[in-house]
Amino acid sequence: MTLPHQTSPDSSGQTGDVAANSSFGVCAFVDLLGFAEEVRNVSSFDDLKRSRDRIHRVRERFDFNPDDETVLEVQEMYQKRVLAFSDSVIAYFPLRSRAIEIQGDFDPVFSELVGFAEAQGAGVVFNGDFIRGGVELGWWFEEGATLISDALVEAHGLETRADVPVLAIGERLYKHARSHRDRGFYATDIDPVATSFRLYEGTYKRGPTRFYYLDYIRICLESIHALETLAELELYKATPSGKARQALLDEGYRAKLLDWLTRHGQRIKDAHAAAPGPAKSKYVWLAGYHNEMCDLHLANPSCYCRL
Repeated sequence: MTLPHQTSPDSSGQTGDVAANSSFGVCAFVDLLGFAEEVRNVSSFDDLKRSRDRIHRVRERFDFNPDDETVLEVQEMYQKRVLAFSDSVIAYFPLRSRAIEIQGDFDPVFSELVGFAEAQGAGVVFNGDFIRGGVELGWWFEEGATLISDALVEAHGLETRADVPVLAIGERLYKHARSHRDRGFYATDIDPVATSFRLYEGTYKRGPTRFYYLDYIRICLESIHALETLAELELYKATPSGKARQALLDEGYRAKLLDWLTRHGQRIKDAHAAAPGPAKSKYVWLAGYHNEMCDLHLANPSCYCRL
């Protein structure tokens, strides 16, 4: 399938070196909320260490400089690039690689998006790290210390216009996913486009704005499993087959959903309480999104986020 903007800048004539360092793919620009102000307030090496540790956590969740050999091998196979600059993480995923030549780009792109969503959710639940960003398709030119990319420009623009803690999806990426031929292999109830994106409608600079964003809460909740530890697996094996095992699975799954949602809701409350007046609205919106997911997945008022 031919995509709009799929070719890099003019690769004809005497520009072979430029073409060799250019590609087309998916770029994410991610900003850690509140980090710039934290840096401004650093007044000791202890403060600096805390800031360093915080940004390291965020970078590691997006596979920044991974130590795991398997992760390194996968990144090499997909030719993934992850760069970090102060409070921002930039990830780039070309749509032409050895792996994509074998299996196409639909599943790998959504696998990467699921990874972004899980990184976002884990950052909030375990550390209270809220992020905002944009993800878009476009060309990417990298040569030594020089980086030029319309995908990065567009992803950064999406982050700027997103006034709530989400990863906004660019129009090119959404249209590519929506019209992709491989989407037809999925049943309606597991269609990645329908189950991974949500529509945001709000205001930006006093005018209306709308965009799709990565449905990170839903993705995180649907990745939870009842059996995640060795002890849980051993208990499952020791339980008689049939209704008893199914009850164990159902109870374990609901308990983990409740735990995740309760932690997530508390992090939103904490962030809302600490935010200056104008910034509180983003957490009010996030609490509403959180509560919608509570209704959809658990219908238990105890996990609601009430500000």
